[in-house]
Amino acid sequence: MIDLIRAFILGALQGLAEFLPISSSGHLAVTGLFFQLDQIFLFTIAVHFGTLCSLLVFYRNKCMSLIKNILSPPKENLFFKLVVASIPVMLIGFFFYSSIQKLFHNMYFISFSFIFTALFLLGTFFAKRGNRYSSDVVDSSFVCISYTKAFLIGLVQVLALAPGVSRAGVTTGTGLYLGVPPRTALDFSFLLGIFSLFAACALEFIAGSNTLFHWPFLIGFLSAFGFGYLALYWMRSWVFSLYKFGFYLLPLGLLLFLYLYLQ
Repeated sequence: MIDLIRAFILGALQGLAEFLPISSSGHLAVTGLFFQLDQIFLFTIAVHFGTLCSLLVFYRNKCMSLIKNILSPPKENLFFKLVVASIPVMLIGFFFYSSIQKLFHNMYFISFSFIFTALFLLGTFFAKRGNRYSSDVVDSSFVCISYTKAFLIGLVQVLALAPGVSRAGVTTGTGLYLGVPPRTALDFSFLLGIFSLFAACALEFIAGSNTLFHWPFLIGFLSAFGFGYLALYWMRSWVFSLYKFGFYLLPLGLLLFLYLYLQ
């Protein structure tokens, strides 16, 4: 059973890694390997809910605006764009839930996922240099994100169902590759994360609802919420250096692979 201290540490790790582009699922799986936890996948239910709540609080104004403008013209309708972007991951996640769950125990796969995410992030250094460095460009109405771009971002988000692939990293990075201003790409990614995290929490809750109400899970929830909120705040500035996170993930993936190979 996960004790309170480890629950706090894992919650903090989930909160930070969910919104920093380093893959919370991969880090929780690796931590579970070294902590020898037998309920690591179930524990993600509580911490995912914590990060979902931090998203809702951090983007409370945008969420209210989203609801108020739900009947706005299609070109300016952010809600419909998020729905379109959510369709691929919802379908794949629903029909392949059990298969995805098994990947959490494949550490070789996770090491390759870390390496893939690192290369993807490093590539954003070459994406639309003007947009990447322009801190003044913010499309608060998200008009620059067409339905085609929204769908492409959502399609790439499917990759993040695999542990070790950062959802925040690949969706924000895809926005940059498509020429979306950095903070607009980041906001769209995180608002899209509300849909994804809600679906993940629902599926995981159905699978293990009768074991959630224990102190370690509550501590994990609170820790994930607090550190998730901090990570959201930090990423507003760090998005202009998104590629730098690749220099962390690349050696991490290689070291994990070597560790497993030498066992």
